[in-house]
Amino acid sequence: MQCPRCQQENLTSHKCCRECGTPLARLEGDAQPALSYAELQRSLAEALEQHAATAEILRVISSSPTDLQPVLMTVAQNAARVCGAIDALIYRVEGEFLHWVASHGPIPPTTEERLISRGWVTGRAVVDRRTIHVHDLAAESDTEYPVGKAAQRQTGHRTTLATPLLREGVPLGVISIRRMEVRPFSETQVTLLETFADQAVIAIENVRLFTELQEKNRALTQAHAQVTEALEQQTATGEILRAISGSPTDTQPVFDTIVRSAARLCHAATAVVFLTDGVMLHRPASYGVSPEAHRAVQARFPRPLDRDTAAGTAILTRSLVHVPDVEAPSALDFLRQTGRAIGFRSLLSVPMLREAQVVGAINVTRQTPGRFSDAEVALLKTFADQAVIAVENVRLFKELEAANRDLGAASRHKSEFLANMSHELRTPLNAVIGFSEVLLQRMFGALNDKQDEYLKDIYASGQHLLSLINDILDLSKIEAGRMELAPAPFHDRPGERRHPRQGAGRPPWHHPGARPGPATGGARRG
Repeated sequence: MQCPRCQQENLTSHKCCRECGTPLARLEGDAQPALSYAELQRSLAEALEQHAATAEILRVISSSPTDLQPVLMTVAQNAARVCGAIDALIYRVEGEFLHWVASHGPIPPTTEERLISRGWVTGRAVVDRRTIHVHDLAAESDTEYPVGKAAQRQTGHRTTLATPLLREGVPLGVISIRRMEVRPFSETQVTLLETFADQAVIAIENVRLFTELQEKNRALTQAHAQVTEALEQQTATGEILRAISGSPTDTQPVFDTIVRSAARLCHAATAVVFLTDGVMLHRPASYGVSPEAHRAVQARFPRPLDRDTAAGTAILTRSLVHVPDVEAPSALDFLRQTGRAIGFRSLLSVPMLREAQVVGAINVTRQTPGRFSDAEVALLKTFADQAVIAVENVRLFKELEAANRDLGAASRHKSEFLANMSHELRTPLNAVIGFSEVLLQRMFGALNDKQDEYLKDIYASGQHLLSLINDILDLSKIEAGRMELAPAPFHDRPGERRHPRQGAGRPPWHHPGARPGPATGGARRG
């Protein structure tokens, strides 16, 4: 006969359950005996206790979405208490092993990892993916539970109940409860332990999902921060480039924009640009420095280029200088004094390199000690490159202006020379042309054939030279912007060559018998 309370099997001759003492008196027709008021009170108390245990576990699950340990400890405590066990053990599956994670009871748990196998009750529950209930482990053969029997001989437990923690058929762990005496667990207690296992699975899943969500949120936050930082850097770069294009002859607006951007994006308190001519160190721009501190520091500049300053060291060594704490014994005394005057503790200095030449450096400082990140170092190097571009632009622009001034002066000197040369040559040339023309007209007597031929050559060559001089003079007028155009009709007849300044009915030479030279012209210019 089965006890209606603890489900213990009893002999039909027994009047009370040998386990819990519940009366086993039968009614007519083998009906179940009516429970007494005390039994009903005890059953109600057990139901309330089970409900309270389940509610407690759910409260711990809701209050610990990121911490699994409190939930598992609560599950172990309630499983041992409500199921009337000496202890409760919870293991997690990690690969081929079970790792102890929580327990409750006087028996010390085995904390080292244990291989998952069917050789012990807890391992068999994981392998078979079902609840295993052994009424008396001591009575089992050594071949059935070889590992479990060895542990039983050490601890002395007898009845064991183990149920796996399953999520969609996959074991995540296992929970087991034990009794020191041979007293099998009731069906109600088995069902209750499986309920506790389901709650443990819910807690494990909650923590896993919450952790995954947190990781995704962190990844999204990090990606958003990176995008925001990249946009800020692009904006700062665009501002600097606009300042460079808008100030081709002045580096000051560019330097002012660079120090503002460097202080903001490097999370620095101050930013300073230094320039050098190879001998002295200048401080043309700064940001974040109070007027009093600025005057105190600016009074030390310009100063000789040496290794007493971070900027001087960066320039002379052509490498960055990173000082996490200016108060450290290894820091330069000048840096320590400057830091106390301005109020900074950490410093980063990056040289401004132009091929093999160093033109200056950029410094950023913070009020707290600590290192600048690699991203901030790379960003400051970018700002240093842009500062070099601004310096180069101004230098090239000034060199171009000087070259243009020199070219303009040379062009004026050339024009003046051509004009003077043209006038100085035209005067004697006109005399040569005039005298040769008079002689060709036989105004002073007859000429022999040889004289006539030479005079014609002199006359034609003079006309040709005069045309060249006039062309040079025209070029100088064009350059000076004083050339006046005289439009005239032009009618070309086949086979006839005409000079642009030649009249419509005038031949290339107007003296009878004169031979044409290359590109002759008859008009004389005064």
